[in-house]
Amino acid sequence: MARISTYALDTNIKGTDKLIGTDVENNNVTKNFSVKELTDYISENEAADLDLVGIKLRWNQDQTYSSQRAWNNTSMVVAVPRLYMEFENLTLEPGVTYEVVIERFTKKRKRGASASGNKSSGMKIEEPANTAPPYDVRPVSLPINNAAGDWYDFKFDYYFKLSFPLLSGYSSITNHFPNNTKLPIGFRIKKTKKGVVTYSHTLRKINLTGGIADDQKKNGIAFSEL
Repeated sequence: MARISTYALDTNIKGTDKLIGTDVENNNVTKNFSVKELTDYISENEAADLDLVGIKLRWNQDQTYSSQRAWNNTSMVVAVPRLYMEFENLTLEPGVTYEVVIERFTKKRKRGASASGNKSSGMKIEEPANTAPPYDVRPVSLPINNAAGDWYDFKFDYYFKLSFPLLSGYSSITNHFPNNTKLPIGFRIKKTKKGVVTYSHTLRKINLTGGIADDQKKNGIAFSEL
């Protein structure tokens, strides 16, 4: 066998290409490993590392106010908090993009006319292109620049219909609805490294709560544990 340094470089790497290695769980037997098998293994284990991340939450007392001016009552404003997130066990690698992704709970419902069957209920990451105005400005993910903690504005006022606090995506059977509504939401971590995207599972779940506080129409959005 010639010296390894004398072999030519392969400039057209494919998933079916093979590398030689040692199987330590089988008496150190020498084996071939495909490039695809290795990349799949690395990707799966990076996702597993993300699943170890913890998210601590708090929200600002100095609340901002709704950017949505299309409520039925044009004088209505809604106090909307931002979330402060701290990420435990998350190390930001140089050259790698990290995002915190929001999910919302969706009910089981029929698919559109072009597809048969039902969509299952559960936490779902939204597709911004499929949301109707003004909800197309609702962020689905925001960049993580500081794992130690930062403020995140997910535009929570855009999760409600014109008749606040009626939730977007929910129909009202009558003209009356409760003064308080809750929507389960969750958060994941998205990691993009050299074009490869991996997601954690849902790391934290809370209720997004909208309500009319009193007769003076002091409307607000807050959070509660599931």
